[in-house]
Amino acid sequence: MFGSVDEALYRAFEISSTPIVTGGYMFSGQRIGTKREMTRHDWHAQAALVLARVERQLSAEEYALIRAEYGKDLSGIIDLSLYILTRHPEIPMLACDDLVEHALTGERNLAELQNKHGLSKSTVWRHKRKVVDVLADLHLRAMLKLEADFQDCKLTNIAA
Repeated sequence: MFGSVDEALYRAFEISSTPIVTGGYMFSGQRIGTKREMTRHDWHAQAALVLARVERQLSAEEYALIRAEYGKDLSGIIDLSLYILTRHPEIPMLACDDLVEHALTGERNLAELQNKHGLSKSTVWRHKRKVVDVLADLHLRAMLKLEADFQDCKLTNIAA
């Protein structure tokens, strides 16, 4: 049981990205220091169930955003860009990919994007605002879907 949807997603992606047995024979069968006395296999099984439920509940764009935010998996940037371009076709396609990456990771400098795509500073900021707004809306919809689903199956202990 998790305290919130955010915590469930964070832990599920974190646990699924770590190996089950990390230290050889010393860790085989040992319990992780919790009150519930779950083994590493139990934690991985629980994480797999949470991720399967998330994938089933969300649309492709919402799931790509959740994977990018919690799992640091940027393979769904193209899906997110296409979704954004359907709502804002005035954004150049390649610039949209870079702006989505910037919004999710913060790695790229906006001045780099200006120079790379030949856009003015105000245009880049306007496009960035549109991209961030669409991503925020997508994130909110995904969280509302997951919150309702997680409450139904008692994965979170949020008071209804």
